[in-house]
Amino acid sequence: MEVMKMNLKPSNKAEQTGKGLKEPENKADQKINPGKRPAEPQRSAGAIAFYLVLGGCLGLLGGWIDYERLLNLPLLPALGGYFVLVAAVVLAYLVLILLHEVGHCLLGLLTGYRLVSFRFLHLTLARYPDGFRLKYYSIPGTAGQCLMAPPPSRENRFPYRLYLAGGVLMNLVLGGVLFLLAQYVGLDIPRGRFFLVTGILSLYMALENGIPMKLSGIGNDGHDLMQAGIGETHRKVIWDVLNLNARLQQGTRFQDLPSPWLDYSEAELLQGMEDKGFLSLLNFRVMDRIDREEYSAAASLIDSILNQGGLLLYYQYEMQCERLFVQLMLDPVPETVDPFYTGELKNYIDRTQGQMIGKRRLMAAYHMLYTKNEAEAMRHRAAFKDQCRRYPILGEIEWERQLLDRIRIKAEADQDTAAHRPMPIIE
Repeated sequence: MEVMKMNLKPSNKAEQTGKGLKEPENKADQKINPGKRPAEPQRSAGAIAFYLVLGGCLGLLGGWIDYERLLNLPLLPALGGYFVLVAAVVLAYLVLILLHEVGHCLLGLLTGYRLVSFRFLHLTLARYPDGFRLKYYSIPGTAGQCLMAPPPSRENRFPYRLYLAGGVLMNLVLGGVLFLLAQYVGLDIPRGRFFLVTGILSLYMALENGIPMKLSGIGNDGHDLMQAGIGETHRKVIWDVLNLNARLQQGTRFQDLPSPWLDYSEAELLQGMEDKGFLSLLNFRVMDRIDREEYSAAASLIDSILNQGGLLLYYQYEMQCERLFVQLMLDPVPETVDPFYTGELKNYIDRTQGQMIGKRRLMAAYHMLYTKNEAEAMRHRAAFKDQCRRYPILGEIEWERQLLDRIRIKAEADQDTAAHRPMPIIE
């Protein structure tokens, strides 16, 4: 898995029980229904409508910047000028996203956080013990991310307000400065109107991220801040996830990570999975079961997550990828594999395998264990090796390599079993 789900390792961690919490019974022997076709992930109609409206507004604002000149031009030059203005507004919006992440970074550094990586679009500046390196990585549906290691937590108390609100505060400050510039320059010329439009976008971004809400199923900065203020448990989850992600990126192996996902029962995590922190811990729990080769238990947990409904489309696809993988490790035959490898999932894998190394591992398993196409399996293994040089999450790389070794061992064992299978008696 990627990011929300950091890919990891093989270990012999004993299953623990959280303090005062009852651990659910082991589902490793629970019978899995392989013939049940998973529901296709659904795109939110509200999200599609939102982005259509946003695009329309950007188009209108872009045209307004220099509408007097455009109205006096012939059609083709006017269209060309209009698209240049819209492109300028879109570029300004991307710059505001970049500065939003800079706001998180600056206020995080001021309150004791340590920068781990800074991503804008596909480029990631990642920090390692031997210095900074430029990497290549992206998460579908996101334009930027500032990943920071939290300061020490004492009794689940640590500074979080300024760090979580840093992006919103940056957008508010920028919006104020741009409004003043627009007033100073004057709205009777295009440059002044451009400053005003950019200021409106900055204020919009501050409200979009600052007013507690969920955007496409995931909480914004204001929602995270509100959740952190609810109580000790939510603050602990935020700190744990930040700490786990930071340690994974800098190379800590999965077996050497703490296991905060075991501080809660499976039922508690499922109940709280509308919060992305709990969802991240559920993802780590899935990875832990895969790591310990408890594939039936991992399949049961993934099915429970998918059956909850309301998951962001990206998370649905990621969970379906891991569901396909555990099915390949359990029983790679058509009647159990084909229901999981749907057309939509194949399209998602094709779109993301160039950035997410876990998809290369999945497709290597698919071809090595199911189609028996060794050439295709080797192609994905070679692509995996090449992508690892640009991939920022070192702990995930190590875990994926170990999974690839398991796939190879299983393929060899399956081949030996087939070779020693007695020939049927023909009467």
